[in-house]
Amino acid sequence: MIDALRQDSLSSGGSPFPTTPILDSFSKDSIIFKKTIANGNWTKPSMISFFTSEIASNLGLGNAWFYTSAQQRKIFYSKKPFTLPNAFRKEGYFTESIMNNVFLMDYTSVGVDLGFHKIQQVGKDNLDTEELVSRAETFFRDHKEDLFFLHLNLNTPHWGYRPPSQFLQELKKKSDPLLWNQLDEYQQKYLGEVRYTDFLLGKIFDELKKQGLFDNSWIVITSDHGELLETSHYYHHHFIAEKVYAHGETHYEKEIRVPWIIHPPKSFLNQIQKSEFSDQVSLLSLMPTLLGLNRISYPKDKLKGNDYSKAIFGEKGPESEPVIYTEGRFSESILTPDFKYIRRYPGYDLVRRTREGTSHKMPEELYDLIKDPMELENLANSNFELLGEARSILKENQLSKNSFF
Repeated sequence: MIDALRQDSLSSGGSPFPTTPILDSFSKDSIIFKKTIANGNWTKPSMISFFTSEIASNLGLGNAWFYTSAQQRKIFYSKKPFTLPNAFRKEGYFTESIMNNVFLMDYTSVGVDLGFHKIQQVGKDNLDTEELVSRAETFFRDHKEDLFFLHLNLNTPHWGYRPPSQFLQELKKKSDPLLWNQLDEYQQKYLGEVRYTDFLLGKIFDELKKQGLFDNSWIVITSDHGELLETSHYYHHHFIAEKVYAHGETHYEKEIRVPWIIHPPKSFLNQIQKSEFSDQVSLLSLMPTLLGLNRISYPKDKLKGNDYSKAIFGEKGPESEPVIYTEGRFSESILTPDFKYIRRYPGYDLVRRTREGTSHKMPEELYDLIKDPMELENLANSNFELLGEARSILKENQLSKNSFF
């Protein structure tokens, strides 16, 4: 799991810059979900959703603040969610998470326990990514004879964009200078971080090959959310970030569309009938799909996502999600193939420092994605017919608030 990795920051995902040569090569024999949407626009709600195949707030966890209260944890555990680590654990897999991420640890008063046998929390700030990769390499050496499920959480390219200079310079040298010079300093550094992350993935893949694991493992690359970098969406709520470059603020595509790539074991290559999914899917489907690929049974009433393994193996099964729900800080959205509707909770609809230049209320946003794929023209105050349809669809898909007792 690569924190804050936008889909369009990958060379194979639409970037005009050579950011990900290693990941591009890795993708050639992989299953690609080309339009994957995160179900949270920042780490905690998104990660909980793809580890449980349920919207985080439906499990009692708040979507606004970093901390998780004792009451929220009580609700979460009382609902007994079926988690991805526990699903593998009950099948005899050793499960571990190597990360710098407090949202998966109960004792921090921020996260919850998802059932890993072991968690390694690095927490070395600037040096954490190198240490995370080093520990992953050690893990592969120690567990090469074992059945295992490893969650590795790389923090690059999360803010604050400090790529080693050689990767930034390499990217600049290999890029079209006209395009490169259109980027500001932070946009360049973000892409430098993506290039650096790609290099680190190469080290991980090399160690997997050295230990004989690369051709015998299901390897998944995804992200918890994207990152907002465009001045056209220079957007801030009245109490969160005070910079252009952020996440957790909006529901625009750049912030919630992420990569999802699954590299199969060599022995499965001849069984794969569908390797490219072009229509929209969400990370709620990551858990049931991985379990399906590994032929692990699960309680279908507990998981909200689709199992795409059926389509992958050439069987009849879903290939997309017609409506995708995403939650954010005091906000929620639905995405259909034709439009996106965003709603802010009452009392939290004042935004400032937008392209309009002044503070203003924006309780709803509505975008016609066929005519306006860049999400620039808000139709909430003009297309009332579409607004009514969007509100109705949201009502059918939104959270069951205050229903825990």
